Amino acid sequence: MKKLGSCITAAILSVLFTTAVMGYTERSEQRSSRVPTETPTVTATAEPTGTMVCINDGDVIDDGILTMGDSQTSFLIALEIYSPTFEEACAADCDGNGDVTAGDSGGITWAVFNVGSCADPLVTPTPAGTPEITPTPVPGDDILWVENYSGHTGDTVNIEIMVSNAETSIDVFTFDFQYDPGMLTFNDCTPGDLNPGWIHFLGQELIPGIVRAGAFGIGDGYIPAGSYGSLLTLSFTVTCETCEPGDTCSLTLLHFHDDISGFYRENGVFTFNGTALPTATPTPTNTPQCIHSGDVNFDGTLTAGDAQLAFNITMGTYTPSPEEACAADCNGDETVTAGDAQQIFGCAFGGSCADPLPFQ
Repeated sequence: MKKLGSCITAAILSVLFTTAVMGYTERSEQRSSRVPTETPTVTATAEPTGTMVCINDGDVIDDGILTMGDSQTSFLIALEIYSPTFEEACAADCDGNGDVTAGDSGGITWAVFNVGSCADPLVTPTPAGTPEITPTPVPGDDILWVENYSGHTGDTVNIEIMVSNAETSIDVFTFDFQYDPGMLTFNDCTPGDLNPGWIHFLGQELIPGIVRAGAFGIGDGYIPAGSYGSLLTLSFTVTCETCEPGDTCSLTLLHFHDDISGFYRENGVFTFNGTALPTATPTPTNTPQCIHSGDVNFDGTLTAGDAQLAFNITMGTYTPSPEEACAADCNGDETVTAGDAQQIFGCAFGGSCADPLPFQ
């Protein structure tokens, strides 16, 4: 199993600890449904009474599903920013080795995207693509939305997931995006222009037609309330071999969790524009022949005046046309030098440059 947090060094963790404590304290009220609101104090996990079983399933928030909120809380436990209960510590220990580390947070992230799993399975995992009731958007409320897009066969379409969070700051989110895999092929997922510097960020195709996206930050790594912009970008290639121009598919946002759980959403539509017209091949233009005749002034003879012009070109006091530069390059070595001027001067009294004069 890949572990996203394994590359974090002790020095980085020290910096993250300082910034995270400040951000955590300021914003704990907003996430009271996920993490207790008291100021976090590093204490030993209480020993269970009776015969409690330690379940290492990654569901730290204990809501029956795995989201980036579980990965974030596991990360805070690993940094000793949040003191967990016995059950939370067990759930955060994704690999079941008895110690909560940043690697467990990474393991939970992979489990969120069905790429891996924790030591113990969830009892009631949420299947991808499960229908849900979509609330009606209200102007001014927190909202995620998708614009309408279109494209031809072979086009790359970058679909931005937009956010306007008037009331709720975002330091962790998870959601699904549904599309028609017969029209679009998923390429990748990248953070949008509101990227605060996520600790973990991932967009993964769960099954054809469903992409799951999620991220979390700590400390100052959050999108403040009142922001407007792109949360992330999903890149697709148009691969609609059997479609007709004008065919459409819905671009649907599903399963909002963590800080965006109460957000409204507006879906978009993709329209197939048909097969792109072939690009016209430009008509080649004839490249004029470079004639190294020495006749820089094009009067039909070689004189001291031609030598003088060649010398001026060499010194940079005269800017020649392409034809003049060719003529001044008496020896045909693609460079005009004082030697060319001297050779032209000599040819004025007999001889020729690399190319004869046109009339010769």
